[in-house]
Amino acid sequence: LGFYRYLTLPVAGRDEEAMATMTAQMRAINSVYANNSVVDAYGESYKKIKWGVNGEVARMSFALHAEELVVGANKTLEDVGLRNLDRLFGRNPWGRSFVTKLGKNPASKPHHRPSMVYDDAWPGYLVGGPYPSESSWSDSWLAFRSNEVAINWQAGLIYSTARYYQCTERERQVLRAKQQAAAPSHEARSRGGRHHRQRGHESHHTTTRREARTHPERAASRSTTHASRRHSRSQG
Repeated sequence: LGFYRYLTLPVAGRDEEAMATMTAQMRAINSVYANNSVVDAYGESYKKIKWGVNGEVARMSFALHAEELVVGANKTLEDVGLRNLDRLFGRNPWGRSFVTKLGKNPASKPHHRPSMVYDDAWPGYLVGGPYPSESSWSDSWLAFRSNEVAINWQAGLIYSTARYYQCTERERQVLRAKQQAAAPSHEARSRGGRHHRQRGHESHHTTTRREARTHPERAASRSTTHASRRHSRSQG
């Protein structure tokens, strides 16, 4: 993440030699992913089998998108990212979605304790995928090696789907209206500040009057102290 963050930072002053080296490495890695995706029957670009392989596939969209942000739009890389999502949502050798409650015949028994307690999968969770071999995925509550969920895999899924989501004009209007409603006007903020100060002033006097009734000696001492401070300020 640091690698891609450095490449996509919109600031001046970055090391040009480091930028060139990292850009070349990024393009070489993405080229391998793209070539794998083109020749695979399911469009799969990530060929390794490891714990959480689906998380790697999901996070790959960030690497692909980073190259487009640095170098420029690339239809091939965009298509690879979409095919990765296809894999996660059902275009794979199992013909099933790895995302709970979404896609084709989705995973229904993730190794996720709240889901297990209620005997019902919470929606939208990406499970890890086959491990330790390509054929060893089990949709089972206790299959932690291949069916657990994790926040880092989930982050990749959210980025992947958000990358390709097209917001409608109606949705933009609703979002702007909500933002405007949530942000108080300058006049309202000023009015709120004055109200807060006034309440604080009233509270101070209420406390002073109550103290004068219950502890007259303490109130007299406080009054003398305040008068002394006012006199000192006026002399200064």
